[in-house]
Amino acid sequence: LVATRSSLSLLFLVFPLLIWSAVRFQLAGSAPCVLLVSVLAISAATDEVGPFADHTLFEVMVNLQALNGSAALTALLLSALVTEQNNIRTEIERVCGELAEVVERLAPGRPGE
Repeated sequence: LVATRSSLSLLFLVFPLLIWSAVRFQLAGSAPCVLLVSVLAISAATDEVGPFADHTLFEVMVNLQALNGSAALTALLLSALVTEQNNIRTEIERVCGELAEVVERLAPGRPGE
C-alpha cells in the first residue's frame, strides 16, 4: 500500500517483495504477489492517488502497463530460474547417487568376493 498510495513515486519498492517471493516460493508465490501488486496499483490509479495523481489517463495507463509488465517479467522469470536450478540440483544428486553405486559395485577387493 505504501508504494501505491504514497504521494512519492515509490512503485519500485514492490520489486524486493517480488524478488523475495520468487526466490522463496517460486511460481506458487510470485504469481499471487504480482497479482496483488497489480490490483493495488490499478486501485490507486482509479482513485487517482499516489504516483497516479495529477496525470492524464494516457500517462496513468502507460505507467500501469510498465509496472505490470516489469513486475510480471521480474517475478516469473526469476521464479522459473529458481525452479530450474532446483530441478538441476535434484538431478545432479540423483546422478551422483547412481555413480556412487556403480563405483561401489566395481571397486576391487569388495568383501564377499
